[in-house]
Amino acid sequence: MSLLQQLVGSVVKDVNRIEDYLQIEFTDETVINVNNNFEFNGDNLKSIEKEELLSIFECDSRIDLHFRNDLMISVSLLEKDYNGPEAMELHRKGKPPIIWN
Repeated sequence: MSLLQQLVGSVVKDVNRIEDYLQIEFTDETVINVNNNFEFNGDNLKSIEKEELLSIFECDSRIDLHFRNDLMISVSLLEKDYNGPEAMELHRKGKPPIIWN
């Protein structure tokens, strides 16, 4: 099981665009920072707040985060969509960060 799969069942506490990245904070204080280009299928990113993360799909080209109410964030892992050295970061309380690069 990947580290991201362990987040399935977590509930989003807050989501914000901070300068040039997207930050998703969960109720257990886990944080995902999305630095790469991403797509969202809803009208407002704030609509994932208080929603449960239902599933995660990972492949070489993208990571899809599926939330309740058919909401999804798809993070591109294609080289052309990198905005810096890291695609994504996972921060968990008391544990070292995990970096996708």
